[in-house]
Amino acid sequence: MTMENRTGIKDNEAKKTPPDFFYKYMTDEIWFDFVLQNRRKLYSSKQYDLVVGPVANDDVFTTLQLFENDILSRAQAIDALKVKKLYDQYTFASKRSISLLKFSHYFNAEEAK
Repeated sequence: MTMENRTGIKDNEAKKTPPDFFYKYMTDEIWFDFVLQNRRKLYSSKQYDLVVGPVANDDVFTTLQLFENDILSRAQAIDALKVKKLYDQYTFASKRSISLLKFSHYFNAEEAK
């Protein structure tokens, strides 16, 4: 007998196969296209459970705008993004990926000072 968790996904179903994920550890053409298509709401390729990669922050959006306004070429935009300090983000994009999260522990920030 299986029990459904709060996401409505049966526990044994979530454990059968790993989630589909998109992982890019650096800015490159694949990442650039992925961010650009999502920004334009034109992304229609594979839907991922989990997306890990550089944050598309204000610096990234400024560079994308320069590209979209034909001020930077595609290669120039990608090169400009490579020199920026970008941090990774984790996007849990499906109920399935959220169902696989497990609480580990917490710490009190005040006590850590």
